[in-house]
Amino acid sequence: MRDPSPPLRPLWLAILALVAALSAQSARAGCGCEKPPPPPAAVRPAVTWPGQDVTFFHADLEAGASYRVRFVSGVGPPSAKELTATAVARRDLADGVVRPQLVVPLPELPLGPARIEVHAANGPRLLDVPDHAFTVAPPPLPILTHVDRYVFDEVRGAVGRDGVVYLSLDFSEVQQARVFRAQALGYPLRFSHEDVAFWNVQGFLMQLLGEDMPGLYTISSGLTTHSDVLQYSRHEFHTHLLAHAERGSHALDPEDPNWHLDATRHIDHDHQILAIDARLLSLLPPPAGSTPPFDLVVETFTLFEHGLFADEGAEVSGTAAIDSFDSATSLPGENGDVRSNGSVFVDTGASVAGDVAAESASILGTVTGTVSQGVAPLELLPVDVPAAAQDLGSLDVGNDDTVVLAPGSYRVDELIVGSDGHLVVDNAAGPVTLYVTEKVDVQSTLGIETAAADPERFAVYVAEGADVKISNEATFHGVVYAPGAEVEVSGSGELFGAFVGRNVKVTGDALVHYDENLQATRERSSVGAGIQAELSLPKVRAGRRTGKLKLSVRSSRGAAVPLLVSIDGVATDVPMQWKRRSKRWAYRGEFEADLSGRELTVRGTDGSLVSLTLR
Repeated sequence: MRDPSPPLRPLWLAILALVAALSAQSARAGCGCEKPPPPPAAVRPAVTWPGQDVTFFHADLEAGASYRVRFVSGVGPPSAKELTATAVARRDLADGVVRPQLVVPLPELPLGPARIEVHAANGPRLLDVPDHAFTVAPPPLPILTHVDRYVFDEVRGAVGRDGVVYLSLDFSEVQQARVFRAQALGYPLRFSHEDVAFWNVQGFLMQLLGEDMPGLYTISSGLTTHSDVLQYSRHEFHTHLLAHAERGSHALDPEDPNWHLDATRHIDHDHQILAIDARLLSLLPPPAGSTPPFDLVVETFTLFEHGLFADEGAEVSGTAAIDSFDSATSLPGENGDVRSNGSVFVDTGASVAGDVAAESASILGTVTGTVSQGVAPLELLPVDVPAAAQDLGSLDVGNDDTVVLAPGSYRVDELIVGSDGHLVVDNAAGPVTLYVTEKVDVQSTLGIETAAADPERFAVYVAEGADVKISNEATFHGVVYAPGAEVEVSGSGELFGAFVGRNVKVTGDALVHYDENLQATRERSSVGAGIQAELSLPKVRAGRRTGKLKLSVRSSRGAAVPLLVSIDGVATDVPMQWKRRSKRWAYRGEFEADLSGRELTVRGTDGSLVSLTLR
């Protein structure tokens, strides 16, 4: 982290160092409710939003006694709110010791630093929390699990007295492993991985980006007027859901929801605060208070952006074929992309209906899309096996055996399905997730039967060092994530989903159909002449991009200047509609003509212009 300025910035460093020292390993993603406890403090958390609980600790507090709590904003015109509450005796999250504590909801206050006073009901002041020790954050932004691109308009973050920027996030709808990419448009923050941390509303440190975990994050430089771009990967959402909903091992204590009935701490994974110790273009920290308004763009991805992904090498041989389909419509497509951090080999007779991207590629067979070499490598998030998963030992489905897996998450040493074995995945009512520690060997002519076509409803996560072999003549709907394992798919079966491995080989007559719903399809224009365009394009099918096109445009002139859209050869100066609620211009069209390679232009009646080529 950069040299602190103003002098209060060492507080940020001291807090991070203290919490990280308590348990460096416990802060890893994927650990569910295993996090280092928050350090002892007079107030906890140090940052939250109105309506959330704020807890105070002091040696002179007495359970059952009444107290007055006064919050005083540290920015703008004088603003203060006072509340009355009664102290209670509860376990402290810091050390588990029962002690008096005072809990009040944070009232509505201006964003930024706030001073807090705690007084006895009719007595002296017991506690005075300076405004550099507490910050009022904005209400949380809802982060969704659906793969898409979201734009939050006119967002304002909070800035603490030490210049740290805070954004509140609500992850309660996210229950699958996801990758998020975010950027603030119009707010040029500059930061490194050492400047970023995630806290929750209880004061737990949820994640430090400085941790040694491949695939956890990337940070890339933004344009002059925008922030740097943060990409962050997490599969901890599913671990938390598993521990609390599936197994019931962490049921909440009804008397104190900060604890479980099994006497372990409850950690709120749904309500978090992103803290960025950033600098502006002037190299100075942002001023305390509220940030200027900006548009926050959040893109959500799965761990399966390609039909095949290999960390070292991918091979498609024999008469094997990789293509794509849409599980929502059952329509075929040509988005079965193959990517590798090392090499890709497509042998004579094999085919890829999609793109190939790798450090090096040898193509003897058919590739319908583009072939790119020398591409930058992508880091993969490692697999952590959650302790709360039900342990099935070795799952061996022998010949003539039928085994049914109900919705849930399971730890499996070995997954073996014999040639006449039949594994039924009953995932219609909920997902089935397997964490395999040793090997996967599926040789069944009946294969693995799934009740639901959504591939994420049957996910197989494979620990490093294990091997995956799937050789069958039946169908399979699911995803396999094995970044440290050898993955081999053979036989003459059809597999619907995606595969990730250290090395991935698809051979024989196997057909792999990548589910396009695992991948976002939105594309953006550059920003120019005061117009920012966002596209949702139809998918490529049978080599042609046809179907519905959606266009959303934000203009610096707002509704004052009407916009017209043109698409080379198929639409000319079609008026766009102004959407008053979202303050954007919108256009929707359905095209039978192939849109690939055509120029799309948005023109304002004042002469402003932005254009892009549809890929």
